[in-house]
Amino acid sequence: MVSHYLARSLSLGPDYDKKGTSAIWARNPNGKAVVFIHGYGGDALTTWNEFNKHLPESPGFEQYDFIFYGHDGLYTTTTASATLFCEFLNRLFTQPLTIINPSLSISAARRQEFQYSKIILAAHSLGAVIGRWSLLFARDRRYTWMNKTTLVLYAPAHMGARVVRLALESRLGILSSVVSSFIRFSSPLIDELAPGSQELQALQQKTLAAINAGDSPYLIAKKVVFAAKERIVTNLPFPQDPAPITFAGTTHHSVCKPKDTFLDPIDVLSKAL
Repeated sequence: MVSHYLARSLSLGPDYDKKGTSAIWARNPNGKAVVFIHGYGGDALTTWNEFNKHLPESPGFEQYDFIFYGHDGLYTTTTASATLFCEFLNRLFTQPLTIINPSLSISAARRQEFQYSKIILAAHSLGAVIGRWSLLFARDRRYTWMNKTTLVLYAPAHMGARVVRLALESRLGILSSVVSSFIRFSSPLIDELAPGSQELQALQQKTLAAINAGDSPYLIAKKVVFAAKERIVTNLPFPQDPAPITFAGTTHHSVCKPKDTFLDPIDVLSKAL
């Protein structure tokens, strides 16, 4: 059986390539895509481990493009990362062929009229903060594509996170005041993602103001997933978002990793199609 997909790595120059951004392109695209954005210290692909295997075989996704966006989840501020992501999305919506065709063979290249009509933003942890800020920046710049986006959030960090614990668990597995201070100094995200931080308060206030203005429904998540055994982010609902879904037995890291016996992360995504 011929696959519905052509797997190719993106070619966006050193600023993107070094972050591991990659994609799986549909053979017969329908103008829709899922863009995955990872969290703190994550990776464009490993954060979403198994999505790249299961999604191409999942009903309803056969003509979707899948893009795994890489960014600096350690040393770049949330708003700086969101600015870059906003421009990436703007390029996807306004000049998609400049991203797609360089990574395809001549015979598989998309036609000039190809455009995206819908993009689902699947975000994990810090990715939820970056995703929301990017849509707010797009609104400020009067871009016209935001209503074509949908947010699906896994273990979002927009209500705060214990990032020092996450950083230590990821790298050292041991807590010391010296190491903690060094990580905080090296990564501005430690303080930016702390519960009640200036950045998170600004995100909430600006988001609610845009939603209350009545012109920004895209800022309300379609689906929100919590991990049952969460030790990193605060499991408090973001104002205006729908009631969260909790996956039993999952942790902050496993909540967004489907497998043969755990397809719930994909089922949630399918409800946003």
